[in-house]
Amino acid sequence: MLEAEYRKPIRRASVDPGTNTDVIALLGGLGAAACWAVATLCSSRSTKMIGAPAALAWVMIVGLVVTAPLTVKGGVPSALGAPELGWLVVAGVGNVLGLLLVYGALRIGKVSIVAPITSTEGAIARERITRLQLAGVAAIAVGVAVLTALQA
Repeated sequence: MLEAEYRKPIRRASVDPGTNTDVIALLGGLGAAACWAVATLCSSRSTKMIGAPAALAWVMIVGLVVTAPLTVKGGVPSALGAPELGWLVVAGVGNVLGLLLVYGALRIGKVSIVAPITSTEGAIARERITRLQLAGVAAIAVGVAVLTALQA
């Protein structure tokens, strides 16, 4: 009887039978890619017009205006102590410095070179890198160096 239990087909959790989740995932990925492309192009153009620090300042001001009401409404978390506040400061400073570097690169570099490099930062930062992945990152770095040398 137990063997028969293992052979039963696995049913998906309550998904509408008419919904194709593969298409939804594909459309979500394409939508995210389009948003990243528009944001990168806008960032590149704005940094060339007003400079990286000014563009970053405007991004931070807009972010503050959007998130401040939600933060005030939500209140201070009860588990927020000095260590957590310290990590928030470190994360905030790292975010600002990282964006300043990206905006500086977008100001002086070509979007076609800068965007693929900067888009890998999230994947690299959240994982342990295997030797094969490290070789891939090294290959990307060599490719970027070769393209840069050929364009100079």
